Amino acid sequence: MNDSFLSRLPGGRNTGIFILLWLVTFLLYISAAKAGWVIDAVGFLYNLKHESFGDFINRKHSDDQSFYQVLTLQYYIGYKLWGMNMYMWSLLYITLQAINAFLLFILCNRLFTDSGAKNNVLVP
Repeated sequence: MNDSFLSRLPGGRNTGIFILLWLVTFLLYISAAKAGWVIDAVGFLYNLKHESFGDFINRKHSDDQSFYQVLTLQYYIGYKLWGMNMYMWSLLYITLQAINAFLLFILCNRLFTDSGAKNNVLVP
């Protein structure tokens, strides 16, 4: 991708980098959608169907004392939006991974820029 193309995107160069990271992540992980559900997700989804919202969010069924409210809320919202559609869940996780990679890119880019390193452009 050349700079003239990237500069024309909404958000400029950063949007192009995010799209590139998302596509790479998509290519690496889309085959996992074909594998179906794994044991952790199956347990969460089983509990989602058989418990009240409050019990599910606070993991009343679990013996360990842990804080999974954000994760269980994600399962609850995702299940209400698209049910058991594995491809939609995969797109959600691919997007979350691409966001993490993008944030890491921004952090590293700013660290290199602030350090005064020469030729600090990570992606030409």
